[in-house]
Amino acid sequence: MRRAEDQGVSDKIRPLLKDMRDMGLEPGSFDLIWSEGALFVMGFPEGVAMCRSLLAPGGAAALSELSWLRPDPPEECRCFFADEYPEMKDVDANLKIIRDCGYEVVDHFAVPESTWWESFFHPLEGRIQYFQEVYADDRDRIAFVDIMWMESEQYRKYSDYYGSVFYLMLPDDAEGV
Repeated sequence: MRRAEDQGVSDKIRPLLKDMRDMGLEPGSFDLIWSEGALFVMGFPEGVAMCRSLLAPGGAAALSELSWLRPDPPEECRCFFADEYPEMKDVDANLKIIRDCGYEVVDHFAVPESTWWESFFHPLEGRIQYFQEVYADDRDRIAFVDIMWMESEQYRKYSDYYGSVFYLMLPDDAEGV
């Protein structure tokens, strides 16, 4: 909000701290829904359907989802995600979910590997040792830190097999867009 205030647009932004499954918003509340890697919390199919109900006529959605990029991930990678994100699907399955929820897919693309490293994994890896020291006596937090480290190692080895895919879409009944 500080940045929005500095830019003079704070009146256009209303932050909410709510459960994604029950935000208490009216259908058609948004012209644009942009969600980067968050819908997995509720499940991609449920999240896509929820977003569809919240779009105003003529609205659009840009949603990203961790997706299999190839059909043949190595056993180690498959096992990791079977534990951490068993609902992860391939791109074609996600495109079907999107269409079944009443969207026309405008485009989709895998986020470049460099984006993952520069924006997520490198900063995270730089903090791992700090977290391990600060939370040394907290087993739950250390377990979470360990999973983050393991995920960066999975990506280091197997980024050809999975990644974040952006799906750009319009309601299939969109008019004048």
